[in-house]
Amino acid sequence: MRIDRKKGVTLIELIITIVMVSFLFLGISWYFQRTIEIWNFLSLRNDIGNQLRLGIMRMGRDIRQIRTRDVEEEPIEVATSVLFQFIKFTPDDEIRVAYLYDSSRGIIFYEEDTNSDGDFDDYREKQILLRDVDDFHFTYLDRKGNPTEEILDIYMVRIYLKVKKQEEELSISYEVFPRNLKY
Repeated sequence: MRIDRKKGVTLIELIITIVMVSFLFLGISWYFQRTIEIWNFLSLRNDIGNQLRLGIMRMGRDIRQIRTRDVEEEPIEVATSVLFQFIKFTPDDEIRVAYLYDSSRGIIFYEEDTNSDGDFDDYREKQILLRDVDDFHFTYLDRKGNPTEEILDIYMVRIYLKVKKQEEELSISYEVFPRNLKY
């Protein structure tokens, strides 16, 4: 009479199987972790890009509408590297607009004065156009493309904007031709 023993799994085989499955799960978890990191990176970059694009397009649209009803009045009032104040002509009215960069807080403000009396404080508080701004400045160019500080010589406005958020940064430079200046 012969006793037939069923052969089972040895301890060594069990340990090897557990180690192989552990390495497999480790590889899969690393893959998912990298995928999530890439997704977060692309989402952050996309958010920064959208913020830049919307802010620069808003400024460009307003700057293109520089004009006054009276041809003798100068539509650009203040033009520094961090402040640009001008009169924007709309079909209904003239609106005094100002863009101001506060470098200490990294914020670009947008403000309107619908009374066109030069007093921005009586209308409403400044609106925040962009946050997390690392660098921003206006450069004003004359007809020959040379930088100018004279308001009467401004022919084109160059806007440089750099946003930095969570160690990720994007920058953009945008040139705008105010189409309604007296030239």
